[in-house]
Amino acid sequence: MKIALAEDNPRIAHMLQQNINGTGKANIVEHFKNGREILQAMQKGMLCDIILMDIQMPEMDGIEATQRIMKDFPRQKLLCVQSLMMINIYLKRY
Repeated sequence: MKIALAEDNPRIAHMLQQNINGTGKANIVEHFKNGREILQAMQKGMLCDIILMDIQMPEMDGIEATQRIMKDFPRQKLLCVQSLMMINIYLKRY
């Protein structure tokens, strides 16, 4: 499964890439730092099985990006996650 990740925090993105790619069942094939970047990539023809989208990001947040992707690419599967912030809190503690 090809996953595109939209996540502005590099530590969280790295951790997700290690954990997801390590399963052998899925790979994060693209990483974007905000919603605008992933939307532009989709408009240029980027293909993936699912988008893992953080909600809070600079420039264009995950909510706006998701709305625009759903409008322009209605068959694209998306998973929007706010709880990635909890991963960030965990990383800061330990």
